Amino acid sequence: MVKNLSLGDLELILCDWYEMDEQLPNPIFEKKEFERVSNGLWAIGEFRNYVSKQIYPETQTSIKNLREMACTFAKKMEMFASMNKKNSSIFMTAKLIGESIQDLLHAME
Repeated sequence: MVKNLSLGDLELILCDWYEMDEQLPNPIFEKKEFERVSNGLWAIGEFRNYVSKQIYPETQTSIKNLREMACTFAKKMEMFASMNKKNSSIFMTAKLIGESIQDLLHAME
């Protein structure tokens, strides 16, 4: 059973679960779908950056620690969503992605 993940391993898992099958639709004809997909891709990138900064200078961390970071990330995104209703959808998407990552990591433990 894997107890630690490197940043590279985390990136592969996130890509496999959240990015690999996503295709950006035409923003002119499918505005809502384009927004949903692009917000999700942004959220995954933000989570990767968040983890990288939290564990620096290390390049790996425990799955438990990653779950805690995903929880904190989701809470921060929810807080940001409540600050500005105009931009709330991108942060609510990030919150939902953070919660989904928590579930994924829980299944890996």
